Amino acid sequence: MLLTVYHPPKPVYNVTEYIERLRNDVDELSVTYPTSILIELTYQLLVDCGFVQVNTTPTRGRHVLDVFITNRIDLIDSLNCCC
Repeated sequence: MLLTVYHPPKPVYNVTEYIERLRNDVDELSVTYPTSILIELTYQLLVDCGFVQVNTTPTRGRHVLDVFITNRIDLIDSLNCCC
């Protein structure tokens, strides 16, 4: 299963409600599919859902802009990911 979600920089919807809904959906997916690998490309759910950032080195100058976050860092490490 692949799911993508786009959150624009200046949304017309309530951001707090969006984050809460996304958090609830991630929780439900984690319970329904406990062996699933979840990858997130923003920081918003990092702490709340137990995600870990894979890449910590700068990707654009001094900044880490290409963020790769997952709930299964053990699998990423085992693949010798170059992130």
